[in-house]
Amino acid sequence: MDNFREEIVTRRTGRTLYNIMYIFAFVFMIFSGIVAFMYLMPIMNLQIDVPTIVIFVVAGLTTFLMWRNKDSLRTEYEYTLTNGEMDFAKVMGNTRRKHLLTVQLKTVEQGGPADSDGYRRLSGGPNVKTTDLTLNNDVPYYYLYFSREGTRNIILLEPSDAMIALMRLYNRNFTA
Repeated sequence: MDNFREEIVTRRTGRTLYNIMYIFAFVFMIFSGIVAFMYLMPIMNLQIDVPTIVIFVVAGLTTFLMWRNKDSLRTEYEYTLTNGEMDFAKVMGNTRRKHLLTVQLKTVEQGGPADSDGYRRLSGGPNVKTTDLTLNNDVPYYYLYFSREGTRNIILLEPSDAMIALMRLYNRNFTA
């Protein structure tokens, strides 16, 4: 029997602040785009001088960077567990999805609540790379500790109780 579970972690607290920042970024992006367009007109009429070019380049670059990064204010994480294989992805603004990594749960050496002594001991060790896939401060975090290509890795996540039960099904080293 196949076991499949998918969870999407969204920001629960501070959402209003991020929406205000998103609106501000959008308005600033439009404003800088208008400024870039205004300074493009003299350049197209061959009235070229250094301040006009500098303002056009700065405003155009600002518009592009704001457009490219505005969705990072609306970030979600997706955890997918399929038959002992756990996939992690970052979803930005419900438009772009970036696959982060895949972990076979049988390769996880240790896992459990992030407020445990085991996590504190492992996270303080040398050459440990920690990947934080959490968004909320008011929920309990869990960790997965595994080695890959000579690097020790810790993933911090905020799974539901149903996801924890499935994780324990595939790896007994995961303590709830």
